[in-house]
Formats: sequence, structure tokens, C-alpha cells
Amino acid sequence: MTGPQMAFFTYVLYHVDFLLGMFNCALIFTVCQWKRSSYELILERMQWIIDMSKEAKLLTGGDDCRWLWARFNWLLAISGIYLAAVVTIDWFYLQDPNQSTWNLGATFGPSLVQLLALFQYAYVLVFAHRKCKAINEELRTMARNVLRSELATYAGRFPPLRQLHQQLHRLAFRVQGPFGVLVMMSIVSILSAACVTCLEVYQQSRGKEFTAETGLYVAFGVLWVLFQVGRLLLILYPNYLMESERDHTGMLLQNLPNIEDAAFNREVHKHSRQYRQRGDWGLSVSGGYVVFVECGHLQYDLRAYRGDKLLKSSKNALVVTRKEYLKKDWCKTEPLVQRIREEGCLSRTIINRFCYGQCNSFYIPKSPKRPRRHGGQNNNGGRGGHHHRNGGTPAPPREVDLDFEDEDLTGPAFRSCAFCKPKKFTWITVTLRCPSLVPQLRRKRIQRIKQCKCIAEPLN
Repeated sequence: MTGPQMAFFTYVLYHVDFLLGMFNCALIFTVCQWKRSSYELILERMQWIIDMSKEAKLLTGGDDCRWLWARFNWLLAISGIYLAAVVTIDWFYLQDPNQSTWNLGATFGPSLVQLLALFQYAYVLVFAHRKCKAINEELRTMARNVLRSELATYAGRFPPLRQLHQQLHRLAFRVQGPFGVLVMMSIVSILSAACVTCLEVYQQSRGKEFTAETGLYVAFGVLWVLFQVGRLLLILYPNYLMESERDHTGMLLQNLPNIEDAAFNREVHKHSRQYRQRGDWGLSVSGGYVVFVECGHLQYDLRAYRGDKLLKSSKNALVVTRKEYLKKDWCKTEPLVQRIREEGCLSRTIINRFCYGQCNSFYIPKSPKRPRRHGGQNNNGGRGGHHHRNGGTPAPPREVDLDFEDEDLTGPAFRSCAFCKPKKFTWITVTLRCPSLVPQLRRKRIQRIKQCKCIAEPLN
């Protein structure tokens, strides 16, 4: 219908819908250039989550990106066919090339651009939902199987899950930044288009005989309203899935650490009692003292024990009898927003990672002084003494004096310090735009960390 045939309120809504569609298109093209770094940051964070999931070997299911790509291509094809059907019905109803071209450029074109932008928004949220759903499946599996296993196996599986859950929360929060204004304006545009279409259909069919022309317009109105409802669901439904699944994940992770911490404390307390009762260290060195240093402080003081209570070994080597004692170090890999700068160039932002943690260190000094006898021995065969030549009474043995030989203890000892440092990393090339330089493109080689680990380095 044209302006004079419309009611005033419908006429206003029609133009509001037209202006909102054009404004949203301009907003999309402007924000795509202005927020390009934010979009790249979101893509890098998604790639980092995928890498972390593969390295942790915790998440089940197929390739999420391949699954999402297939589903969204399917939705995009259906949307294209649906929009083509709407345009065809509009053409048969109007039978005016100029009016159809105007509707195509002013109504259908902006709606298609907004639909593609909302597809990107929904893609990120569905990706996060898939990961949260996989975490929940893993937690349910742990509740059935892993919780009955050893404490070390049980406790070591939760930090990657917590870290992944935190990154998914950050991803869902970050995607609202560049898409937030677009989502709000799209909702207003959807409501406006649905209202004006319903009013037009009502006014066109009210008090008139139902003809083929009226049927075409009613069909067009119904399909167009359903198209707007689909756009609205593209915003609301991924958010609903993400929030519900993430809340479920949060509840599971909030409940499980209480069990983990209590069991861990009981295990540590039990082992500490065993240490005090029998000096069970898990480390032994031939004839010497063992100093076990962890987390920067002395865990046990051997000076409180007598020498006969120390563990002995026939080999002058370090023997680790309980490997779980050495698993208390930790090294984490966390994301880092790194800004690449170069003089005269525009800075770029990438997602990198940094290492932090607390690793074990060991110090085992040289063997202590060994006792030796003073007197009672000579260099003649090692006998304890000798007789006088004239057959007199044997000379009394010399007094035995236990003393320590003067041995240099400043020699090399076993020293090993573990550092939280990159274990896996790659090199990437970042291109910087430098408008004031010639050439205007500069490349920098950046180390991208993939995994950190406590790596021991001998300091002999």
C-alpha cells in the first residue's frame, strides 16, 4: 500500500522500519571496520579454546567448528530460499517493477544484511554452548567413574575444566561488545517490521472480499512476520542455550571442589602423620642428608632426627619412592591480550598466553664427613700394631679416636630447579600497517605460547 492508503500510525511505522533498516546496515558496515580488532580477538579466543580443549583431552564429541559450519550453512540456505519466496510473492502481488525494486533495496536487502550479521553473533554463542555442554558431559562422567579413583587423578582433571569454563564465560561476555548495539537495534527493527506488517495485513483484509490478491498479501504478511520472528529467535535462543548450560556447569563446578579440597587435605594430613612416625620421605641418598625443598620453603627438617633414623641406600643416587609427593607443583597457561607495537606503525592486538606457577626445586649436598680412626694403624699391610724385636711384651694398642676427616663440602651438589616455562609454542608473523613509513607494511615475528609446564633444569 502507498502512503495515502495507509492509516497514519501504520504510515509512521512503515517509515520507522525503513529508517531503522538503513541505519542498521550503515551501522554494520561501519562497526565492521571500526571494531575489526575486536572481531579478530574473538576469533583468536575461539581458536585458543579449541586448542586448549584438544590439549586437555577432556571434551568429547566431534569437531565443533565443522559441526557449526554445516548447521549454519544449512540455516543460511533455508533463509535464502525463504527470502526468495517472500520476494517472489511480493512481485506477484505488486506486478510493478519499480515498486518491487524499491522494496528489494529498501526492505529485503537491509534485512538480509542484518540476518548475516546476526548469524555471526549466534555462531559464537552456539560455539560456547557446545563447549559448555561438553564440559557438563565430562563432569557427569567424572561423577560416575573418576571420583572413585585415586585422589591425584581426581584432583588433576578439574583445573582445565575450570579454566575452560572461565574462558567460555569471557568469550560470551566479550561478544556482547561489538554486537551489543546491533542486537538492540535489530530487536527494535524486528518489532517495528512485525507491527507494521500486521497492521497492513489487517487493513488490507478488513471488510473486503477474500480474493487472490488479498490471499497473496496475507501470505506475504505471514511469511514476513515469521521471518522477523526467526531473526528474533536468532538472538534470544542462542543466549538462552548458553546461559542455561553455563549455569549448569557453574553449579557442578561449585559443588565438586568442596569434595576435592576435603579429600586432598585428609590425604596430606595422613601422609604428614606417617612422616612424623616413621620418617617416610620417599627420597634416599647414600650416607647423607636429604634436603627436600618445595614451594620455596623447607618441607621437613632432618636435624630433628638422629643419624640412625635417616633412610639409607646402597647407591649414591636419588630414589623417588612415592611419585605423588612430587606432583604438588603447578604451572598454568593463561590467555594474554598482547598489543604489538612498532614505532611509526598502528598497533595490533593478538591473543597470546603467559606462564605462571610454582614449581619444585631440590638441593642435595655432597656426602657429609665420614669417620676415620687416628692411630693403631700404619702403612705396613694395614695391621693393628707390631712387636718389639727383643721379644718383650707387646706394646699396648694406641687409643682409638673417632674423628671426621677434613673433607671439602663445597664441591658440586645436586641442584635442580624447575621453572614454569613454555613447553609448546609456535611462531607467527604479524603484519603492521605503518602509514608514515616506506614500505607501509612491516612484519614482526611473535612467539605464541600453546602450553606451559614445570621444566627442571640441572644447575650443576
